[in-house]
Amino acid sequence: MSRTSNSIFGPMMMVGLTFALGALAAYREPEGMIAFLIAAFFLPVAWTIIEIAKRKEERNERFYENQASIRWSISAAGFLMAVPLAFTLVISFGITEALGDDLEKRIMGVLFGIIFLLYGNAAPKRPIALQDAGCSPQRMQAQARFAGRMFVLTGLAYTLIWALAPISWALPVAMGVLLAGTVIVMASAVRLHRSRK
Repeated sequence: MSRTSNSIFGPMMMVGLTFALGALAAYREPEGMIAFLIAAFFLPVAWTIIEIAKRKEERNERFYENQASIRWSISAAGFLMAVPLAFTLVISFGITEALGDDLEKRIMGVLFGIIFLLYGNAAPKRPIALQDAGCSPQRMQAQARFAGRMFVLTGLAYTLIWALAPISWALPVAMGVLLAGTVIVMASAVRLHRSRK
């Protein structure tokens, strides 16, 4: 049995956390209840559907690699959802009222940039199923490392812009940086895909 088949604790923890935060946010902020309930139920439902759909597959090495990749993605998605939900709750309890709207926006921007940076650092380390890659494992890993570095740089730039730039142009500049980094990664992935044909 593959060692990757035991990686269930992380996604379970993140699914539970996002469910709890989403449910609490729906209770605290009734005007946004639908969005918060969607956030609460999305990961548990999505993960359950995926696990049910995969239960009849043959339990070979590829199955466990795919399972580990899916569970890593669920954990990452949970983290990306949990941080803004947690900060929304902090705001709803009035803890940040003294900060003012501008500082709240800065904190949210910096948090998102840090999340993006952490995702870029972790993404190349996740398991990749290489059997059907259509190209060498070295090229697949090189692409993953390139994407990770780009996301780290993009997240760092995004964080610094929100931390230091005038608030009036922080959002458009930060979004431009985020879009540019994402487009570069996508272009690199498309180039790799074309080279496999």
